Parts: sequence; structure tokens; C-alpha cells
Amino acid sequence: MGRPGLLSPSKSENRQQNPELFKLFLLLIKLLSISFNEKRCLMKDFLKQIELSLDHNLFLPALFCSLSLPDICAGLQSENGETDGAKYKAWYVKYAKRYCSSLLTETDCYQFRCRMLHNGSALLPRQGSRRIWFMERSSGNSQIICHDNLMQSGSETILQIDLQIFCRGMIKAVSEWFEQNADIEPIKSNYEKRFIHRRQNGLEPYIAIMNTPISVIC
Repeated sequence: MGRPGLLSPSKSENRQQNPELFKLFLLLIKLLSISFNEKRCLMKDFLKQIELSLDHNLFLPALFCSLSLPDICAGLQSENGETDGAKYKAWYVKYAKRYCSSLLTETDCYQFRCRMLHNGSALLPRQGSRRIWFMERSSGNSQIICHDNLMQSGSETILQIDLQIFCRGMIKAVSEWFEQNADIEPIKSNYEKRFIHRRQNGLEPYIAIMNTPISVIC
């Protein structure tokens, strides 16, 4: 008895009659066949791109992405796959605070994140709250570092944080968290279903020009 193939004669006939439908079928099989270990590289790729931003002194993209990382991780480990302020703060305290800043509270970090990502502002909404200054420093400069310093300017208290230390600390926290928890539910399922995909070879037959694949984020 011969080994059964993927297509029976009748299905082969259908392939000839509906070539586009068959191509779509093969595409779906290909997408479903991506292993979890391959998908795991997507998180590493995301973190690596933040590191590259820091290496090339692209401070705003690095800071924006770093501030969003607790949101991403808190959502992945949530049963409903969603994040909120309380989940953000809890994740920051448990995993990131020790690497990022001993003086930046979870409330200040979350509110700074909200103001930066939604308003492009570094001013916290609460009256009487501390100002937070992220000090830019080129990746090759280790001589002058201002980190976790409090200073008084009139009635304002200013917390100085080294941007390189904060962002790289957040990257380290996420790397360790993901390595330890990637195979645990609901993180595993949420990551497979919800996390971004990068199709570096395109997404045929939808995204291609002159038979040349285009990288797609979807």
C-alpha cells in the first residue's frame, strides 16, 4: 500500500481547476507550520532593535519602546491578553524596577509612559509630582553618568535618570522574564496569537512586487 499523499486524485483535479484557492491553502499550511521556537525570535528581534536605537543614539524611539515593554509583557501574562495601569505597575515592580531605577516609582513610570506615548509630553499630570529627566548619553560615553539623582529646583523635585541605563535595564528585564516564562500559559498562547509577526520574506500572494517579497509587519 503506497504512502498516502497530501492530495488525492480528486483534490489534484481541484488544484488544476482552482489554482488560486490551492495557493491560498498552501499559504495557510505554511503559516500554521511556523513553530513556537521560530516565533520566539520575534521578541528577541524587537528588543534588539531597541538596543540598536541606543547604539546609534536614537534616544526617542528607544525610550518610547522601552516604556511600552511592561504593557506588552503584562498583557501577554494576562488571562484576557490585555493590559491596564495596575498590571503595568505590578510587572514593572516585580521585574524591571531593580534594573531600571531604584527611585522611579511604578506610578511615576506608568504616568510618564502615558504622557509620552499619548501626548508627547514629559510632564506628569499630578500637581506637586516630581519632574523626570531622562539624561541622554551616547553609548560609547561612560565617563559622565547621571542616574537616580534627586535635585531641587525651586518648588520642583527633579529625578535624573540615565536613559541608557533605564532602557537597557528594561530590555534585560524583558529578556529574563520571557526566557523564564515563554512556555507557561497564558503567555505561550497569547504570544502565539497576539504578538506581532514580521514576514521578512513577504506574505504571498498578497504582498509581492515583481515576484520580490517585501517584509511585512502584521
